[in-house]
Amino acid sequence: MTTLKKNGWSKLYPSLEQNNEKYSVIAGETSWGGTGFVTVKNLTDNSYEWVLHLSTMNNPTDIKLENDLIQLTTDLNYPDGLDFIIPIKEPEKFKIKTSS
Repeated sequence: MTTLKKNGWSKLYPSLEQNNEKYSVIAGETSWGGTGFVTVKNLTDNSYEWVLHLSTMNNPTDIKLENDLIQLTTDLNYPDGLDFIIPIKEPEKFKIKTSS
């Protein structure tokens, strides 16, 4: 994340973190208005696996990490929110659903 900031990619404002024995998942907002990010850090070697910068992700409000699956809820479409379901090993296959 420090490298991204140095290269002007965006200012990142982490606000949520959830850990298990293998991973730390960090989410927050960016300096690009109306966007958010989520990243996964491998706790075994302290390296970042990936970062997603999502233009439809606003104000993350909750994050859950179960096994290798992330559920990130945002306040977009308040009060119902929006859930991003992201597989840690295949983040490009994330899905979006409306919270219930």
